[in-house]
Amino acid sequence: MRPTVYGEALVGHARAVVAEIRRAREHLTGLRQGQDGTVTVGTLLAGANVLLPRAVARLKQERPRLTIVVREGTPDVLHPALLGGELDLIVGRVGSAAGDALRQRMLYREPIRLAVRAGHPLLTEGPAGGTDALAHPWILPVEQTALRQELGALFADRGLPLPTDWVECTSIPTMRALAPPDRHGGAPARTGPA
Repeated sequence: MRPTVYGEALVGHARAVVAEIRRAREHLTGLRQGQDGTVTVGTLLAGANVLLPRAVARLKQERPRLTIVVREGTPDVLHPALLGGELDLIVGRVGSAAGDALRQRMLYREPIRLAVRAGHPLLTEGPAGGTDALAHPWILPVEQTALRQELGALFADRGLPLPTDWVECTSIPTMRALAPPDRHGGAPARTGPA
């Protein structure tokens, strides 16, 4: 038996369909096993600089075909995105803003540290009290972050006001650019994860 011209044309299409079904089966198997697909991660300032890059690098080593999308933002933006299914998870400082709708898991404890440039007056004046540090410019996390809420509570517990000369920022490159000497001859004090 020999196929007609129409039969030959149909055989070519049939082979393409069978090959496409085979690729679809492999793709579904890869998704099921976590080898293929996309993971979308929201990150807050606290998770963006060390923990998340290490986790992404390790995951890509184990599953190179997996696509990882990282979206940086503040909790007021990322929490609704997670609840709406736009994100698979958020990595960052644990906060109470999520309420009962989200489940949080602590991965590690992270102290709050004050960072200043080498040679900053706070380093040369001996042990600095809270009011000494308040006399200098600061870079603080934005109000919507858990770290900012922790700092506010820390200042309140010590009976101190927030600094009066400050910039709100969550961008590490911007913080680094602001850290060189400013108009007062000193660098802003910066708070953030160690």
